[in-house]
Amino acid sequence: MFQCERENKTGYNSSILIWNSDEFEKIYTELKKNFSAIMKFIVRFDYWLEMMVKHPHYIQDCFETQIADYTSDCQETLPNNARIICFPRYPKPHEVETKWIQEYWINEPSDVKSQSK
Repeated sequence: MFQCERENKTGYNSSILIWNSDEFEKIYTELKKNFSAIMKFIVRFDYWLEMMVKHPHYIQDCFETQIADYTSDCQETLPNNARIICFPRYPKPHEVETKWIQEYWINEPSDVKSQSK
């Protein structure tokens, strides 16, 4: 799980998830079976995860220098070892004018720069 960025520091952000399918099969099965009923009361999928997954390993703790939060880590510059940048609901990458984002953000497949190494 990715730890929430602003309002709910102890909550989950489901933007990035890695899980063992055996361990979480019960959670998935319950959600699939009762999706309509659950979504009547749960506004966001993250809330469902917070109720069902009690002791997550936060992905940014597992890969400390490789995952950054835009809001707190890299509004001006891109951290050297960052591989994944998690954006809040607002702004999204295409909505900001930060130089490094304009350089790396890909809107269309034709925007991909070939890199030879």
